[in-house]
Amino acid sequence: ETATPSGRYAAFPAGCAATATVCPRSLLEAASDADLNPGTRLFRWSARVRVTKAQLGGSSNVLQKGVAGTGSQWKMQVGATQGRAQCVVTGTGSATAYVARSAATVADGVWHKVLCQRSGATLAVFVDGVQRGQTAIPPTLSISNTLPLRVGGPNFNARRDMYHGAVDDVYAELG
Repeated sequence: ETATPSGRYAAFPAGCAATATVCPRSLLEAASDADLNPGTRLFRWSARVRVTKAQLGGSSNVLQKGVAGTGSQWKMQVGATQGRAQCVVTGTGSATAYVARSAATVADGVWHKVLCQRSGATLAVFVDGVQRGQTAIPPTLSISNTLPLRVGGPNFNARRDMYHGAVDDVYAELG
């Protein structure tokens, strides 16, 4: 399927062979903004994804703002083992990552709308409008950093955490 509600989408390069010396890679980046730093407030981030199990090469980061271990972060990824949508948050000053995993795969080659929501003491993942997983988080967990929002990977690593599928309708919503 190539049609999405917008009719347009971004497709990221295929993963590299283990023996490759040159790797095509791509990501989209937006500068840090106060509205992308929710602190402890209600926050949602979402994207439509189309990816197959064969396109997964490790955890595939669809959206990410911040880096674990260097402050705080929020991100959406597709897990390497079972292709489940995952929402991840790490609070300022903490090394603990909290992960909400969907109950079923999204790595089936079909478009899926994945939505992550942080609300009070809950981090939830929704797939195609239905809540498919959640985890408890400290209600005081604060997310704020000066790093950019990246779509398609955390940085330009050739083989680690890059997303190799298609993405559309990316957004983040505060409050």
